[in-house]
Amino acid sequence: MRRFFLPILFLTAAAPTHAQIMQQRYQFGAPSVWVTAGAGSQDSWSVNDGKTGSQWQFGSSTQYAASLEKSVSNGVSFGVRGTTASVPLTYSSPSGPIDADANVSQVFATVHAASGGQFHTVLEISGGTTIYANFKARGSDAKLGTDSPGSDFTYAFGYGAGFALAPSFVLDVVRESTTAKHADTGLAAGSDTKSRWSTTRLVARIGF
Repeated sequence: MRRFFLPILFLTAAAPTHAQIMQQRYQFGAPSVWVTAGAGSQDSWSVNDGKTGSQWQFGSSTQYAASLEKSVSNGVSFGVRGTTASVPLTYSSPSGPIDADANVSQVFATVHAASGGQFHTVLEISGGTTIYANFKARGSDAKLGTDSPGSDFTYAFGYGAGFALAPSFVLDVVRESTTAKHADTGLAAGSDTKSRWSTTRLVARIGF
């Protein structure tokens, strides 16, 4: 009887320890540095530009993003994220609307927070700038507006969910809402200078 009792007692004592090890395996924050890359669908938005007397009606596009983040605690990291997209737009000026394309990029300081576990939820808060550049008429490549890029103060809030394929390799799906404030130079008093749009992206996170 004693021969059977001792193995059962050992397995009973070991079971909680094994479960704890499996849980810790997928606790986020073990890597000290995260490198991420992602792509997603960016919704349409518009900007009223008083300097050129034009309106930029941006269409939907594919946005590419990458970041470098430092872990500060389990599940929380802080770093820098950059995005870029080639965006179709209708450039409307006093001479009429023109189909065009522009480069829209962002540089953010960002905080990423994820709940523990293999399946997890994600929250992101970011602040920085959106840069509009290289406005060209579609077909003729004629430059539109000013030669110098314009930049807007921007902040964003993202939420989503993810799955850890390994402790240092994670896939996240994030829906981000972005607000950018454009300069009010040349606009009528009371004009709305804020632009708002959303982006849904798939992100691969690799820890080191």
